[in-house]
Amino acid sequence: MKAPVLYTDEQGEIILRQLTISEAAEMADLVWQREHVVLLARLDDAQVSPEERLKALTSHDDSRGLASELTRQCFRMTNALEIIRKASDPKDHERLGQLPPDEVVHLGLQVLGYKDRSTGEEDSGKAKAEEKKP
Repeated sequence: MKAPVLYTDEQGEIILRQLTISEAAEMADLVWQREHVVLLARLDDAQVSPEERLKALTSHDDSRGLASELTRQCFRMTNALEIIRKASDPKDHERLGQLPPDEVVHLGLQVLGYKDRSTGEEDSGKAKAEEKKP
């Protein structure tokens, strides 16, 4: 089992878990669908030609299910918050919603399993993944 992700501040500790591959895929699909609706509205507003519409939709379709796309989308506050809420206890959701934006992004990336590769350590924010001793 993957190590939990811990967030600690003056209010105490919040324990999050890393998402399973199924949960990450579900989140990626949800984010893709939301982006698809936005793209359709933008294409309609811009009244683009059918050729340009097809090109934009094909490009968007090509991004479906890509881990890199979910990672990129994690830099949007609403998506990062949704990801960390999926990985946390519902009693912590209100508190998580009060975190600074950079911490939300750091936690979102950690629950997706990303580490800070420059240091070999978990992400460099206050959030840290640690092994919990039984």
